[in-house]
Amino acid sequence: MTALLPIHPAQLERWKRPRPEPVELALDWPVASVIEPNETFPNQRWVRWQRGESVIELMRCWDLPRNPGMPMQIASTDKRTVAGREVDLATTSMYEGAPRVVRLCWMRGEGHDVGYVVRLMFDNCSDAEISDALTRLTVRW
Repeated sequence: MTALLPIHPAQLERWKRPRPEPVELALDWPVASVIEPNETFPNQRWVRWQRGESVIELMRCWDLPRNPGMPMQIASTDKRTVAGREVDLATTSMYEGAPRVVRLCWMRGEGHDVGYVVRLMFDNCSDAEISDALTRLTVRW
């Protein structure tokens, strides 16, 4: 793991305030795992769906991720419209510091006294699965 960014007590207090999730992904896939905010990552939440070999992961963080992550290299991007917003759907040649092809897109917003970043990661997903998932994303705020 790379270094964790420090947390100021005021940030922690703000992150712990109740607020609705900014986006919802209404997939009909089985949920493989949910990681709720915890002591190490109090501002982050992950949901992972898996159908066969295909995996879709939604990571949401308030403000910025505490861990900047491992090296990633983007090989190409395509423009997509997601919930009325134009986003770049990136295809990687390196992900988490190793040669690996995944597709990713990010959404950002502000509200309820925080900024947020949502990352969607598609691993071993067909174009049809990605397009279907992107149509099922709702931005609440």
